[in-house]
Amino acid sequence: MQAATPHSTQLLTISMKWIAAKANVPLDQYDIVKLHVLTDFLSILERGEPVIGGQPAAWPYGPVVRDSYFQALKWADEPGDFSLIQKRGRSLILAPTAKLTESEKELLSPNAVEALDKAWGIHGDMKFSDSYSYFHDAGTVFGDVWKPAWERGHGTIIDWNDLIDSYDQKNETDHSHIKVLLSAPSDEELIDIAKSNPAPREYWSGRTG
Repeated sequence: MQAATPHSTQLLTISMKWIAAKANVPLDQYDIVKLHVLTDFLSILERGEPVIGGQPAAWPYGPVVRDSYFQALKWADEPGDFSLIQKRGRSLILAPTAKLTESEKELLSPNAVEALDKAWGIHGDMKFSDSYSYFHDAGTVFGDVWKPAWERGHGTIIDWNDLIDSYDQKNETDHSHIKVLLSAPSDEELIDIAKSNPAPREYWSGRTG
């Protein structure tokens, strides 16, 4: 299993503020955890590194980074960068308390913005039932990894490498070079990997998806 990049509450906050501003919508706790995992996964597929960080685990809601879920609950109880504007069943509807500042925007790289934009493009229009299926159902990228982890127990760690394998199997792509990057313990080793095991030429042309 790859070493997890530490979870960044700051980058979670800025990322969710960016999405809320782009879409002009509030977010609930389910949106936040799903968009986090999806954003990080898309970024990992492309660059080998997450936007927000943290280790996903098998929760009833699908793959969830627990720190993001509890941060959403904290915002509902103790308004800060987000505040609770409505309760709808179990959903806690949260809205940013202030616009993104220029200094916050500078902390999101162009690659991070691209991943956030793609994540919202995939998840933004989903109904709750569609989102549930996307992250749980057999035959889906996330569902095929989440289910066996869930069967081992609530909170079982989900390896990004397993999600990459699931994606490649369903899309006939090869992100083995990304898995190598995930397992590299240092910048020096990353440089060695880049020299000795470059990504396939098709990857950089965008033809592998």
